Amino acid sequence: MKKEKKVANGFKVLAAVLVWSLISFAGELEAQNFSFRLSGSIGYLQNGAGDLDKLRRGMLAYIPALAEDSRYGTSIDWEKPSRTSDFRAELLFKVSRNFGFSVGSGYIVGKNQGRYSIGFDSQGYVWGDSWYVEDSDYTDYTRKYKIAAIPITLDAYFFLPIGKKQTFTIFAHGGVGYYFGKLRHTMDIDNTYDYRSYSYGYLDYQSDGVLEASVTEKTNSNSFGVHGGLGFEIKMARFVSLGAEAYGRHVEFSDWEGSLVISAQQRGNYWSYWYGQRNINETNTESQYGKLWIYESKDSDSSANNVLMWVLDEEPDEEYFQNASKASLNLNSYGISVSLKLSFNLF
Repeated sequence: MKKEKKVANGFKVLAAVLVWSLISFAGELEAQNFSFRLSGSIGYLQNGAGDLDKLRRGMLAYIPALAEDSRYGTSIDWEKPSRTSDFRAELLFKVSRNFGFSVGSGYIVGKNQGRYSIGFDSQGYVWGDSWYVEDSDYTDYTRKYKIAAIPITLDAYFFLPIGKKQTFTIFAHGGVGYYFGKLRHTMDIDNTYDYRSYSYGYLDYQSDGVLEASVTEKTNSNSFGVHGGLGFEIKMARFVSLGAEAYGRHVEFSDWEGSLVISAQQRGNYWSYWYGQRNINETNTESQYGKLWIYESKDSDSSANNVLMWVLDEEPDEEYFQNASKASLNLNSYGISVSLKLSFNLF
C-alpha cells in the first residue's frame, strides 16, 4: 500500500511540474503545430484491481478449506488479475519548441476469469437407525469480470529534440483525467443433484435433476485519476512520427452502483411415497438494484470465511456478515505503449 501511494504521489508531482512549466513557457509561441496521436499499450495491474483480488484470494482460501470435511471435494483455478489493454487518441498542441499540451480520450480494459467446483457426497443414518439418507450434489462455477474505463484527459508535454535535424525526440508528459468506469460480472452455475431417503429400508423420497443459472452484474463508477509517461519518438517523414513510452496510471473507483439479474432453470424429478411422481421444469428470473459491496460470512463447513462481492439493495446485515464495505476497484497500472503521430503546421 505504501508503494502504491508513493507511485501515485510521483505521478501527481510530475503532472504538477509539467503543467506549471506549460504555463510558464506558454508565451514562447515558436513553431506552433498541431498533432493527432494514436497509441496502444499493454499494462500490468499493480494490485490485482483492488477488491477484485481480495475476492479471489478469499475464494482461494475458502474453497479448499471445505475439503477438510471428507464429504466435500473441491477444485479452484483463479489467476490474479494482472493485465490491461489501453487505446488512446490525443489532440496535441505544441506551443513552443519544448512545450505542449493535449486533450484526449481512449478505452482501458482489464479482464479476469475464475473457475471452481464444489462436490458433496454423503450417506448415512439420521435420527437413529430408522432413516437413511443418500445425498450427492455437484456444482461448477465460472466467473468472468471485465473492468473498463473511458477517460477524458488533459496533459502537459515536455519535448527534447536531439540533433540538428531533430528527427529523434525525447518527451515526458503528465496529466489528469476523469474516468467513466464500468464493471461487468457474469457467473454461470451448473448443478446436478440426487437426494434419496429411506424409512426402515424402504424408499420414501427421491429428488434428482439439474439446475442451470446465470448471474449478471452491471455497475458504474466515475473517478478522477493521474497519469504520466516518459518516451521517445522518431520522425519517419515530414508529418509522421513513431514513438514508444513507459507510462503509469493511478485511478481508484469506489461507490459502484448498478444492477444484478439472476436467471435460473431447474429440470428434474420428484417422487415421494405420499404424493407420487412429479416432473419439474421451472424457470425463474430475479433482479435488484443497489451498491456493490464486499463482505464476509462464516460457514460452519469451512475453517475460512467466505468472501462475497455482490450488488445489494441495502448494506449487509451485521448479524450475519462481517467486514462489510463498499467495493473499491482500480486500474492502477504501468506498462509500455507504442504510438503513431501525424503533425500539421497551423501557420
